Amino acid sequence: AMLGHPDVTEALSPFQPVGWCAGIRRGEADMPAFRFGGDARIGEEPVSRDTIFRIASISKVFGAAAAMRLVGEGKLTLDGDIAEVFGFDPGRVITLRQLLTHTAALDDAAAYDEAIEHPDDMPPLDQILKKSHLRFAPGTRFRYSNLGAGVIGMLIEKVTGMLFDDYIRECFFTPHGIDASFHPQRIRRKDLMANCYR
Repeated sequence: AMLGHPDVTEALSPFQPVGWCAGIRRGEADMPAFRFGGDARIGEEPVSRDTIFRIASISKVFGAAAAMRLVGEGKLTLDGDIAEVFGFDPGRVITLRQLLTHTAALDDAAAYDEAIEHPDDMPPLDQILKKSHLRFAPGTRFRYSNLGAGVIGMLIEKVTGMLFDDYIRECFFTPHGIDASFHPQRIRRKDLMANCYR
């Protein structure tokens, strides 16, 4: 509904976002049309065309698109065991399809949270996965999983030999003239970054 609306600002107004930027692309040859509004820094600076936002979980969309591109190239399979790509046993059979649909039965608590809080002492992925299984079997229930999205990113890194960020930039951002990164430390113009809102 938002994409078909003649005025993105009006379409977003019921949601009252603090600050936003939206890009709309109608055809393969068309460059995206961008609209923006709200505050980049509350009460200090409005959002402009140059404001840089951290995209957080929107990275899952790019991870899914990249994974499907690699499936199309025959470098990943939707229904094969991820153990075949990683070369270790994650404790149960998990597929890319399950990771993409958040049905891999992976929990974001425990080992995942500990790894995020202590990045300098992060255990290897095989240990994190074995401690993160939910009680139900993969493929039987939906459970939103940041860990699962991270595993997709690691699968992409394994088969491409590139950092997730670099692969996404090469495939999606650079061809469309978008200067973006999933890592804030790689953003050159930090003075243009919007505050992180909660």
